[in-house]
Amino acid sequence: MPRILFFFTALAAMVATLTAVLVRAELAQPGLSPLLTTPMGDANGTAFVKTSALHGLTAYLTITLLGTTMAAKARARGALFATPTLIIGLVFSLSMVAMLVMSLLGPDTGEVAAAGWTLYLPDSLRDPAQSVAASFGPSLVDRLLGGEQAAFASLMLLPAAGVLLMACYVMLGGEPGLRWIGATGAPLIIGCSVLIYQMPRETPLIFMLSVYVLAVLPFLAAASVRITDEPPAWLIVMTLGMMAALGGILVAVTALPSFGFERTMTDVAILYIFPLGLGFFALPALILYPGPTRLPMTVIWLTAPVIAGAMALWIVPLIFLGLSGQPVFYADYPEAFARENVLASLWVGLFVVLYLGMITVLRRTNTG
Repeated sequence: MPRILFFFTALAAMVATLTAVLVRAELAQPGLSPLLTTPMGDANGTAFVKTSALHGLTAYLTITLLGTTMAAKARARGALFATPTLIIGLVFSLSMVAMLVMSLLGPDTGEVAAAGWTLYLPDSLRDPAQSVAASFGPSLVDRLLGGEQAAFASLMLLPAAGVLLMACYVMLGGEPGLRWIGATGAPLIIGCSVLIYQMPRETPLIFMLSVYVLAVLPFLAAASVRITDEPPAWLIVMTLGMMAALGGILVAVTALPSFGFERTMTDVAILYIFPLGLGFFALPALILYPGPTRLPMTVIWLTAPVIAGAMALWIVPLIFLGLSGQPVFYADYPEAFARENVLASLWVGLFVVLYLGMITVLRRTNTG
C-alpha cells in the first residue's frame, strides 16, 4: 500500500506543480499562456480561476496523501494510532478528489473590472440567487479557495494539516521507546482543529494556523530528545522542518499587521509556510524513513535549512505583494506589482528545479 499511495501522492504533486507554473507564468506576464488567454488575446479570467482552484485542491490533496503514505509506512513498524490515521487520511483524500471533480465539472465563473484590475469574482459573491447545481460547482471551490475564510479553514486546511501532523506523530511512534507518542498527538491535533473551527469567521487565517503550535509541542519535545542519541536521518529533517514552518508562522504573527491583508497574496504565502510548507520537509523525511542513507550526516542536517531558505526566496515576494494590495485570483495587475510577480515566478521555478534534484539524490542514496 505505501508504494501505491506514494504513486498517487507524486501524481497529485505533479498536477499541483504544473498548475502552479501556469498560474505564476500568467501573473508574471498576463496573456503569456495560451491556455489562460481568450481568442482575442486577453487574459481569460474563467480559465485562470479554474486553474488556481485546481492548483489549490491538488496541493491540499498532495499534503493529505503524503500524510496518509507516512501513516502507512509507520504502520509497518507497529506505531500506535497508525491504522486510524491511515483510514482518516484515505477518507479525506477521497473527499478532496470528489471536490476536485465537482470543481472541474461545475459552471464557469464571471468577470468584472474594478479599479484598473481584472477581477474574477467567485459565483458565490457575484450572484446570491444561485441554482442548486451551481452550489455544488465552483461556488463550493470558491468558498474553499477564494471566499469565506472560515469555510476554507474548516473544510480544506484542517484535514490536510491534521492528517500530515498526525502522520508525523505516528512516524515518531515507530522509534524505540516512543510508541506512545502517536496516541498523545492525535487528541491534541483534533482538539486544536475543533478550536480553530469554532473561531469567528473574521479571525485572520494566520491566527488560526498559529494554534497548531500547541499541537506539535509534544512532537518537538520528544523528537529533540531522540535526536540527541543516534538520531535517524528522517527525524532530523522532519524536526528541523517543523521548527522552520512553525517558526515562520510565529514570525508572521509578530511582524505582520493583524488585519488588512486577508484574501491577498499574503494569505497565499502564509499557507505555503504552513501547512503546505511542512510538506516540503515531510517528503524527504518519508524517503529517508526506511534508512539508512549513504549521505553524510552533515548533508542531512543541512537539508531542512536549505529547503527553508529556498522557500523564503519566493514566499517573501508573495508576502509583500499581498501587503501592497494584490488580491487572490487576479490574472492581471498594475505595473507597480510587475517586478514582484516576475521575481516570485523566477524563484518558484528555481526552487522546483533544486527541490526535485534534491529528492532524486535522496532516493538514489537511500539504501532502506
